[in-house]
Amino acid sequence: MISKNLFFKLLREQTKQRIWLIALMCLVSFFAFPVAAALMSGAFLDMEQLTAQADRSAGLLTVEMCRNMASQELIEEFQDWISPTGPLLLWMIPIAAAVGALAEFSFLHSRRKTDFYHSLPVKREILFAVSYVGGILYVAVPYVIGLLAAGLMIQIKVMPYSVDWGTLLTGALQGIAFFILSYSAASAAAILTGNIVVSILGIFVFFFWGPLTVFLVHAYCQAYFTSFYQAEGILSWLSVSNTSPVFFYWTAGANAGGRALGALAAGAVIGAAAMILYRKRPSEAAGRAMAFSLSQPLFKIILTVPGALGFSLFFYEMRGSFAWGLFGLFCGVLIMACVIEIIYHFDVRRAFAGWKSTAVGAAAALSIFCLFFFDLAGYDSYLPEQEKIESVGVSSYLLYGNLTQDRTEISAEKGHDGQIFVIGNTPGEYEVLKEMEISDEEAVQAVLEIAEKGISRKNRIGGQEETEAFTSIQNGDGEMTEENVPEESGQVLSII
Repeated sequence: MISKNLFFKLLREQTKQRIWLIALMCLVSFFAFPVAAALMSGAFLDMEQLTAQADRSAGLLTVEMCRNMASQELIEEFQDWISPTGPLLLWMIPIAAAVGALAEFSFLHSRRKTDFYHSLPVKREILFAVSYVGGILYVAVPYVIGLLAAGLMIQIKVMPYSVDWGTLLTGALQGIAFFILSYSAASAAAILTGNIVVSILGIFVFFFWGPLTVFLVHAYCQAYFTSFYQAEGILSWLSVSNTSPVFFYWTAGANAGGRALGALAAGAVIGAAAMILYRKRPSEAAGRAMAFSLSQPLFKIILTVPGALGFSLFFYEMRGSFAWGLFGLFCGVLIMACVIEIIYHFDVRRAFAGWKSTAVGAAAALSIFCLFFFDLAGYDSYLPEQEKIESVGVSSYLLYGNLTQDRTEISAEKGHDGQIFVIGNTPGEYEVLKEMEISDEEAVQAVLEIAEKGISRKNRIGGQEETEAFTSIQNGDGEMTEENVPEESGQVLSII
């Protein structure tokens, strides 16, 4: 049975068992691309509409001229539709990745199937490669065929104009790269778990835990740090796009080409990690919630901590007191820990199991809560030494409108329906502060004094009252720090 063609033989046998997945992907691609292309062609190149448009032009346009313009608009609409960053594929690719991973590694959730596959005289690396590569092919091939068929249909309709085939093929490759990234993460989730329901929950965790945690951190900064208004340092790097395969794709925008290469590299790394997990995965893990005993407390902690902090922030925002924040924190720990244990054991009577990991999660959540509430890191009280400051900037609610009213940039864009709409882009407070660059020594000293007064005032009122102005201090490394300014600083700012 072992031969140089073993991989392809196993892949061929597996393909026979995945006919339903191939048929599903072919059906989705058929409606998403050829059928959509036919509908677009009918909408743009309907002869009755073209004739009516020519008649309304009072002789200025012929039917042929109207058809040429409609053909160009059809090409643009089609290119937007099949773009990997378009509204269709933004949702279609992650969903296809999740479905493909669950289908390919579903045998790990059945003890009978797991025992059968692992009893074969085949290395686990080959078994993993067959499932992993098969899942990519079963989605990528129907996707590319459907895309080419749709492009050919549009090409026939818009002659003598031409579809941008280079953009079409490049977009297809980019879409496959983003698919591989999400598919690798979903495969890892399926291997880490032993139950189909828990696998689905695991995929949601891999896709959305990072961005939700980042949003929570920013929400905590805004709630507890009076001087916070712009993510800096590690918070700037810790964006939603760097913490999730799906958001890495969703935030690609015009940089889809560069992001696609990064997605391919990251997908390869995650795929290699998934193969290592598969090699070490015990066969008896089938049917259990988590395949590895070590992963149970680990995932419980990383889910309990942000969940508890989210509960705490909700109650704190409702009542604005330490006691309510603490109440929400421990309620969150209790609820999250119980729910996770019930999922682990499929038994409501085991809700309070795993008390050690619950205690660790509670301690971590409490530490983070105190770090923000009491500003243990000194975020709101930090001031650099004057000789290390390159420049400073000042912003006040009394001055902000005057600083920005003459700097609004007006631009006009054309929508898909052909209508022109105007957009006004006003620079934000952060941009205004960065461009001030006040470097005069006396002015810098005056701003530092204002910042010190803001810190003193915040300490007096316990940080519970909003201030109405900020100072921004830029050090020699270009990093920005910001401090509160007391209400009475409006007159001081006008002097500076």
